[in-house]
This record gives sequence, structure tokens and C-alpha cells, in this order.
Amino acid sequence: MRLTRGSIRLSGSIEYVPQIPWILSRALRDNILFGRDYSPLSRLLLCAVRILRRITSMCTKADMSQMVGGDMAFTGDKGVNLSGGQRVRLAWPGPYIMAPR
Repeated sequence: MRLTRGSIRLSGSIEYVPQIPWILSRALRDNILFGRDYSPLSRLLLCAVRILRRITSMCTKADMSQMVGGDMAFTGDKGVNLSGGQRVRLAWPGPYIMAPR
């Protein structure tokens, strides 16, 4: 399909999520936070709210309820313990967790 006319306006940032998401061999929570700190009390509530928003919005709540350990369930190497759909729901969209710039 060729672009014949039109325009795109952006306000903010663009995030990229690959078709085959990169999943850490860690707990679901670690994959959701993706390197962001979970322990300091000042950020704990903010992170928890963002995690819950992401879980609810991406339908991963049902996935987590089926796994032993919930958000602390181990994903396995490259998410081997997850289905393809679960991997995508876990990886997309990462920006929900990030603080606004």
C-alpha cells in the first residue's frame, strides 16, 4: 500500500514493542517493572498503581491468577512458561510503568 496523501501529528513519545517480545528469565513482576526499582517506599505506591493499571488494562490479571505465585511466578528462559499471547500482554505496552517526563 502506497501513501498518497495525509499527515501524522505526534504529541509525546513513540514506543516500540517487537512482535517477539524480550522476556527476562525472572518473575512476572520483574518483567513488568523491567529494571525499575520496586522497593523504595516513596515509589512503591506509584509503581503498584502503575502495575495494577497495566495488569487490568492488558488482561494479564486472568493470566496471573492461573500461575502459582501470581506476579512473582517465574517466566522461564525467554518466557518459555508463557504462551505467545501472554508474552505479548506482558511486554506491551511498557510505557504504562514509566513515569511521565
